[in-house]
Amino acid sequence: MTEYKATAHGFNSEITAIVDVVDGEVVKVKAEGEVPNTVGALGVDTWLEEANTEHSVDVDAVSGASVSTGALRKAAQMAYATAVGGDVDAISSASVHNHPNNYPLLKEKFYEGDLEFDDEYDVIVVGAGGAGLSAAATAAENGASVLAIEKQGIPGGTTSLSGGVMQAAGTKYQKEFTDCKDDTPEKHEAEYLAAGEGRLYEPLVRDFTQNAGQNLEWLEEKVGIKWTSVYGHTEIPYAKDAFADRIHVYEGGGAGGNGVIATRKLYEYALEQGAEFQFETAVVALVLKDETSSEVTGVIAEQDGVLYAFKANRGVILSTASIDQNVELAKDLSPQHYEDVKRHLCWSVASDRGDGIVMGMNIGAAVTGFGGTIDFDARTGNGTDDRLPTIPSIFVNGQGLNRCPCLPME
Repeated sequence: MTEYKATAHGFNSEITAIVDVVDGEVVKVKAEGEVPNTVGALGVDTWLEEANTEHSVDVDAVSGASVSTGALRKAAQMAYATAVGGDVDAISSASVHNHPNNYPLLKEKFYEGDLEFDDEYDVIVVGAGGAGLSAAATAAENGASVLAIEKQGIPGGTTSLSGGVMQAAGTKYQKEFTDCKDDTPEKHEAEYLAAGEGRLYEPLVRDFTQNAGQNLEWLEEKVGIKWTSVYGHTEIPYAKDAFADRIHVYEGGGAGGNGVIATRKLYEYALEQGAEFQFETAVVALVLKDETSSEVTGVIAEQDGVLYAFKANRGVILSTASIDQNVELAKDLSPQHYEDVKRHLCWSVASDRGDGIVMGMNIGAAVTGFGGTIDFDARTGNGTDDRLPTIPSIFVNGQGLNRCPCLPME
């Protein structure tokens, strides 16, 4: 017998490592037990690829899926120790990389003429969550050479942790699956603006609502995501005039963590189009063309304490998410967001620290568009699906004003 097994507890389930050992050498490592279509499963696949390339069980756990891959690493080392009759602590010397590369951003200015670039591309995308993956795929399918740089060890970011649903108005799917036959992007925009109580950046809301339907069609036709149903959230009393069922669900989606289905397909599609990815790497500064210009022509990235310079001939796309894991920045830029992240559990990945925002400000860019935040009742999911009964409640906004006309407050 050359196959040896051991089991450890991952994030979603027990994970069993199966290690094929011949004459003390690792021939192949396999895994069983991880729940499919989860962030953990993506991390496990990434870890196995590296382990089998190196023929070793001393491979770091993958940031972004450190619990599951750390468990697999432990199980693989235990199996290998059984095979060679050794002690797992003596066999292992690799570190477990539990955290994303949140390197400090550099405040100094960098200019193109002062640098020797390590490589150059048409487009550099900073961040490989849902937005970054979409940007990388779109640029590559239009003929650009693309490098996407991601802090974590796997693609997907917070989008992978989402529920596998997306909103859009006036789509062919909405007409097929619901009674909302005459909905429009304009109505969608009106609902958001009413719900945002004057705090939203209207051009950004308009851009999203006008293009959401086309984005869903692109995801189906090019990326391979199949839309299977549409539902609505519970009506917001003071925005109900513009309400419609707009929440589109794709095959396999509809629950927390199912976002990984979309991000994995996006990643695979981006690779097919020729995009390149660099993981476990943090962009720490933007490069300006010269001292008199505001044109960004590249990035400075850090990996394992080493700085690299990459040139972007046609542009840099910042898709580094928002400030969910940076309470100090939220306090400075978005009081409503600050109150939310200060008081409540944050489900965004640890790398969502607003790096793109800070790097932009470091080179003199203005900041706008903050305002509005979405709370989610994780215990009950109340109000998120109008197909389910809503718990009786009184709606009160941040100023303590009653927002449910049917239940007047004394």
